[in-house]
Amino acid sequence: GIATLVRNNDDGTVITSPKFDFDTAESPTTIDDQTLETGVDFETFDRIRSKVDFNQTWDPKNAADAYLETLSDAEGNHIISAYPIPSVPKEYDATYKPEFFVLFSLPKTKGLAPIIDKVNQKVDESVGN
Repeated sequence: GIATLVRNNDDGTVITSPKFDFDTAESPTTIDDQTLETGVDFETFDRIRSKVDFNQTWDPKNAADAYLETLSDAEGNHIISAYPIPSVPKEYDATYKPEFFVLFSLPKTKGLAPIIDKVNQKVDESVGN
C-alpha cells in the first residue's frame, strides 16, 4: 500500500508521497497525479473531503466514524482509507477543520479482492444488525 499526505484544499496538493521526488520536481503535484499510483482522482478526493461538512454543526462521533469507512477508486482497483490531520476532536469545536488527510491506498489484487469482499460483507451485516 501507499501512504500519501495531502493538503485539504481544492487542488489536493500532495505534501509527501513515496512515489514523488520532491527534491527534483520543478513544481508541486496534486492527488490526481497518476505517477503516485494511489488510485485517487479529484472525484474520489472530493468524496473524502465531503464525508463531513465542517462548515456546519457536526457531531464528533459521527465525524470520526465517517473516516472509518473505506472507499474504492472510480475503477474499483484500489481500496482507499482517509484520516484527517489533526484528528477529529472528541468535543465539538466550531473552528475545527482538517488541514491534511493521510490517504492509504491499497491496490486490489485477484488474491486480495475476495478477502476484501468478505470483510465488507461482514461489516455490512454487523451494521445492519
